[in-house]
Amino acid sequence: MHITFDRLYAFTVEQGDAHGFIGSHLAYPRAHRWEPIAGVGFWTGQQSYKRWDLNPVAGAVYVELVRAVADGRYAADEQERVAAGINRVGSPCFYGPCLIAGIGDQGEATPLPDAFWSWWEGSAPDLHRIILAHRIADTLAEVGVTADQVTEVTVLSD
Repeated sequence: MHITFDRLYAFTVEQGDAHGFIGSHLAYPRAHRWEPIAGVGFWTGQQSYKRWDLNPVAGAVYVELVRAVADGRYAADEQERVAAGINRVGSPCFYGPCLIAGIGDQGEATPLPDAFWSWWEGSAPDLHRIILAHRIADTLAEVGVTADQVTEVTVLSD
């Protein structure tokens, strides 16, 4: 899964050297990974903070995944569930594009596990709302409106 600043989309993972594969998709020679649960890695380019803005969407997906593990909405063992409960309040800061890929026993890139996709199918609508909220906030910020100035939202449609 590839997370940009305003959208999420799936991509095909080729089995093999994760750092090289992921780094090539991020346009960086090397990648850094966070592994919130076994078999799932969030990847960004090393030192991407020097070149890119903060990616709040990737952080939101990370936090929601960890919360799902802690709450039992994601199939995980007891040790991962306890660890997720401890770590559920925050997220690493992701800068620039972020890829989510499976991680094999030897650290190689693999397809995401079935448990991830089962969680994703139930969570995608909520995550898309989070993305929309970030886009609206960014649009308002461009015209000088801060989030604390918004007290009500009305949606008009034809």
